[in-house]
Amino acid sequence: MSNDSSLGIEESLRRIVREEIRTALAELRPVGSDPIPIDQAAERLGVSVKTLRRMIDAGEITALRIRKKILIDMEQFRVSERVTRLARDLSLQ
Repeated sequence: MSNDSSLGIEESLRRIVREEIRTALAELRPVGSDPIPIDQAAERLGVSVKTLRRMIDAGEITALRIRKKILIDMEQFRVSERVTRLARDLSLQ
């Protein structure tokens, strides 16, 4: 087997593992994690409300819509940090 094809297989496996980790971590939701209004989430994250709305529309983050109110569960950002660290660790191996 050539070195190029084994690198391709290795990268494919890494992608699959990363996706599995993302899926598993996304299903974890701690008890008592209450969503907060979008303006408070934007302030905590240091981004604009407009940026968060674009991310919601793009499917990058999830939000709960209740009438005109948009609530964000901040736990998804902590999970994202863990996934990023795991993916980085996988890429270093």
